[in-house]
Amino acid sequence: MLNPQSPFPNPQSPITALVLAAGESRRMGQAKLLLPWGERTILGETLTQVQASAVAEVLLISGGYREGVEAVAQKQGVAVVHNPAFATGEMLSSLQTGLRHLRGRAGEPPTAVLVMLGDLPFIPTALINQLLGGFAGGLGQIIAPSYEGRRGHPVLIGRELWEDVLALPPTAAPRDLFRQHPPTLLPVTTDLILRDIDTPEEYARWKPTVS
Repeated sequence: MLNPQSPFPNPQSPITALVLAAGESRRMGQAKLLLPWGERTILGETLTQVQASAVAEVLLISGGYREGVEAVAQKQGVAVVHNPAFATGEMLSSLQTGLRHLRGRAGEPPTAVLVMLGDLPFIPTALINQLLGGFAGGLGQIIAPSYEGRRGHPVLIGRELWEDVLALPPTAAPRDLFRQHPPTLLPVTTDLILRDIDTPEEYARWKPTVS
């Protein structure tokens, strides 16, 4: 069972959550991150779960539907960096945008980033903390949850591998990094890590109801 209590914070080893929210929701046909999810939006609930975790900070990468997405982030006190290359539709460009921002600002960069997609409202805080605990315990520079042998989200990437991420060409994807550096899989007891909300049918299937 996942422990909802944080094993952190450790100010000597801060981890930043990069919430990738730059997509154009083409398969959904509308701004899926702004769709209702319980009493919040999909993005709002995702941010809530991440903010409740032991990460040192949360940074959102915006792109498509910029105004609405950034409004949600602002409401929840989350800093935003815009990805000017979001229209390529490649997740990698958003990840690289976030890493460049972290490297370029003043001060010591975080020891790792938790790469969280903006459409994962069902990922609980306890699971996020489990990944953070795995990194603190020295499990590896790339850690991902797995359910019955299948890798899911979110993924944690240590600072030692950021240069490799930034060196990937625009046509690549984060999974290409995994071919070079296979992630350490952290088994979990829930299939929530495998769920997607890409289509109206998936949204209808997974969305919660509020009485």
